[in-house]
Amino acid sequence: MSNTSLKTTAEWKYINWRKLEKRVYKLQKRIFRASNRGDVKAVRRLQKTLMKSWSARALAVRKVTQDNTGKKTAGVDADIAKCFDKINHEKLLEKLKTFPTIRRQIKAWLKAGVIDRKQWFPASEGTPQGGVISPLLANIALHGMENRIKQAFPRMSENRKETWFHKKGTVFYSPQLIRYADDFVILHEDITVVQRCREIISEWLIDIGLELKPSKTRIAHTLYEYEQQKPGFDFLGFKIRQYKVGKHHSKQGFKTIITPSQNKLKIHYEEISKVIERRTG
Repeated sequence: MSNTSLKTTAEWKYINWRKLEKRVYKLQKRIFRASNRGDVKAVRRLQKTLMKSWSARALAVRKVTQDNTGKKTAGVDADIAKCFDKINHEKLLEKLKTFPTIRRQIKAWLKAGVIDRKQWFPASEGTPQGGVISPLLANIALHGMENRIKQAFPRMSENRKETWFHKKGTVFYSPQLIRYADDFVILHEDITVVQRCREIISEWLIDIGLELKPSKTRIAHTLYEYEQQKPGFDFLGFKIRQYKVGKHHSKQGFKTIITPSQNKLKIHYEEISKVIERRTG
């Protein structure tokens, strides 16, 4: 090994990663603020500065070579059917709103295909599962779902005119959409509003080449049985449901309990069993 390579290895080992992260984060904040105020020139200039930054490049190399937990992922599906496989490339690139150099690079990366067991598979749609920026691109593609729901069902005060979902003299609260990557829930007290939200999201997803996965999409009540299904729902490995309690425990008459889901408990139990079996002696 040459002296040069030894020197480089030593430098990499002793890099102050926290300092680099701070530098990159400051640049990213400036890009975000410029974008919010509509200063396209500043956004482009700062994006180019970030691309040329040694700090950003070092963090990118570390991300790909050391931190990418997705590099061993075979494939996961959470509520949107084949989310990573079916994203429309052109729609995704439109939503990126970046300058031509990055756009061309990402387009080439999306269409490069993947090699699995020494066999190459072309890609005309979707983002490679396990790819280091696949989760980010999927989040960008799915960004806007919350706004679409709020646009369809805005918050309405008592004096607003009556609609099919809002009774005059009452306050109507918008449905809440909580999303993590391609897994999401929509919460509202009115079942008809929730059903309409499902239709709206299905229509919205078609535009980016996606669809809801029927086997993973269901309507549930958090307190009572609904269509012969037990109360509550699973989300991100947890079971969320409500239980009736006396007035001394809660003014609302119920309390919310969040526990690990049965499926995650089973997986955890199996992992513990494997560890114990390996160390029987």
